[in-house]
Amino acid sequence: MLAIIQARFSSVRLPGKILRELQGKPLLVWTVQRLRSSLRVSDVVVATSDDSSDNQTQNVCERYGIRCFRGSLYDVYDRFYAVSKLFETKSFVRISGDSPMIDPFLVDVAIEKFQSGNFDLVTNIQRRTFPKGQSVEILNSATFEKVASVISDPLDKEHVTRFFYKNPGVFRISNIESEIAREHIQLSIDTEEDLSLMEKLLSLVEPHSVTWQELAEKFEMIHQKNF
Repeated sequence: MLAIIQARFSSVRLPGKILRELQGKPLLVWTVQRLRSSLRVSDVVVATSDDSSDNQTQNVCERYGIRCFRGSLYDVYDRFYAVSKLFETKSFVRISGDSPMIDPFLVDVAIEKFQSGNFDLVTNIQRRTFPKGQSVEILNSATFEKVASVISDPLDKEHVTRFFYKNPGVFRISNIESEIAREHIQLSIDTEEDLSLMEKLLSLVEPHSVTWQELAEKFEMIHQKNF
């Protein structure tokens, strides 16, 4: 299944964060490489904007041999729709570019769930129990195309799956939940503090094979020491 990573340089909370480095490698590259470890992801595409600020994003993708598509800066829904049409995919995985430690096994679990039934959306954030930075959404391309023709709210266009969650009775949605709630754990990169913490976490684990559970345990260990 195709994985599409949503990423833009002009992030509001931490501009340029997708190209900030962890252990000498851009966050975006970490995200791509983790997804490439998935057994069920066949290809990975970075969906970035056509704004000049994302020339840097494209350059990094080219340097690391990553497929890159450029589309609307604010109409992110259209950006995803264009990628799904270009690759003629029946379904796709949506991942945020600020998730450098996305767990490929968790992605595989979501894809397996999607392929087991007739779903429009399989997600683990309708009710969040996984850490931030471990968000996975699998979308049916045919349903995605139908929605593209009816949404008009700019917020629905910017936040790709907002319309689905606003209309749960209309769509076939399945939410995956963790056995132990870990929604309070921050494994995405939104601030300088998050970046510093992730550097510390990676110093305590084997970063290329670490699971989200191991990261969650180290996160809580660090926070217990700080209190």
